[in-house]
Amino acid sequence: MQIVNITSRGAFRGEPNAPVYGAAKSGLNSVSQSLAQALGQYGIHVYAVAAGWDDIAAQSPLGRIGQPSEIGDLVAYLSSDNTAYLIGAIIDANGASYLQN
Repeated sequence: MQIVNITSRGAFRGEPNAPVYGAAKSGLNSVSQSLAQALGQYGIHVYAVAAGWDDIAAQSPLGRIGQPSEIGDLVAYLSSDNTAYLIGAIIDANGASYLQN
């Protein structure tokens, strides 16, 4: 069994215009990793996908945000039986926007 939580890039950086949002997403990242540790022994794998939002499109070398189908494909992959060794991973699905100079 797999659990995939959707978090946000906002969990990794300060969000001066939405501090509660950033804190909530950071909390979801933490609970995802805590649950991965607690539930892994029962065959339950927990992951988090940190997606971006419209404002980061200009920061990505792709010049766009991820499409819902792209995030959905990632969630489908994490929901498969082929990802056990990724347990507890937070996948930063942001089109490399975090690599900005």
